[in-house]
Amino acid sequence: MNTQICHKIGIKRALLTFVLMAGALSLFILPAPAQTVTNIYNGTNFLWYTTTNIWSTNLNRVNISNLFVYMDQEFARMKADWGVTTPRSQYYLWVDPNTGGGFAAGDISQIHNAIGSTAPGIGVAYDAYNNTAYGIFGFWAYALGTHETANLLTGQALSAGWPRDWWADDKSPFPGMSAVRVEAEVGQSAVSSAHDSSFGSDPLYKIMKDIQATNGWAIFSNMFAQVKADGIQWTSIDRGYNPSAILTAYVTAYMVIGSTNTLGLMQTRFFNNVLPGYSSNMTWQVMNAWTNWHNNGGSSNAFLNGNYLSVGGFPDFNLSMLAPNTLTVTPGGSASAVFQVTNTLGFNGTVSLSATGLPSGLTATFSHYLGSNESAAPVVASSRAM
Repeated sequence: MNTQICHKIGIKRALLTFVLMAGALSLFILPAPAQTVTNIYNGTNFLWYTTTNIWSTNLNRVNISNLFVYMDQEFARMKADWGVTTPRSQYYLWVDPNTGGGFAAGDISQIHNAIGSTAPGIGVAYDAYNNTAYGIFGFWAYALGTHETANLLTGQALSAGWPRDWWADDKSPFPGMSAVRVEAEVGQSAVSSAHDSSFGSDPLYKIMKDIQATNGWAIFSNMFAQVKADGIQWTSIDRGYNPSAILTAYVTAYMVIGSTNTLGLMQTRFFNNVLPGYSSNMTWQVMNAWTNWHNNGGSSNAFLNGNYLSVGGFPDFNLSMLAPNTLTVTPGGSASAVFQVTNTLGFNGTVSLSATGLPSGLTATFSHYLGSNESAAPVVASSRAM
């Protein structure tokens, strides 16, 4: 299902007609005349559309046109920074005739209705191009356009359903951080600085900013590459619940996998006491399940649906008694048996054996321990009665 996420919903307008008839005042509510959708510019990465009413105003045309080149630049730069590819080369940009805000959508209904096909892209309210904020004319057009490009790319190049309580949507520190960085990288340093200040002391934004500053874009490009290679769809994790502690564990696990850091370092510097629902133990379990799936034949279906505890394929060993099956020891005598330890699914640890519950006066010794480089080894167990 395609969804359209709006930061602000405009109010549909209607024409009010007052008619004086026989001394009485009658009120008729007529629908607003249809606004024709028109294609105003075709860029490298965005095909721009708005209504003829918006485009007919010279002020709108001039101010909207100022961002034609910029939006292509920021889109290309963000894709390069993240190291992602998209299923299509061009997306749609809707200059919304309603005031305030922006959105990213898998299908922009106004453009879809005009062209007769799916129109994924972003929308930015027309007044954002005409207003001044932080002393910068058109500030919100730059900031919203770049921010919504980040939302569009994560959904189109990767997966929808990122944690809404600390990644995007309800809280949007990752798109915000990406927008601020990219604005500076394509030469809009004043916009970038003002956009950065607009987040104030938001701890989630600060964490994303610190992660990128410490690790560069590589942590995210590596993470995204692995998410793509694994076929992860966040909406399948934990039956689509969002927010979800399990979803958070998966995303943080992939962040660690994409970094050159340990989980301990990442959680100490970035995750602990900041990310809602974060559990170090749960993230560790997801990472362990991921390793077993990739290296030891665990279940991909279980992992890709968020059932990380059911992945299986964990390294282990089997212990078997070769001969004899039972030992009989007479007083003053001894007996021995041979056991075999066999590695399974890449187990490379050391197995130590001991005997417990022996009768009084009976001792047991083991003459061999399994080495880390052996797939199977005999162990001789001897018992002596005193």
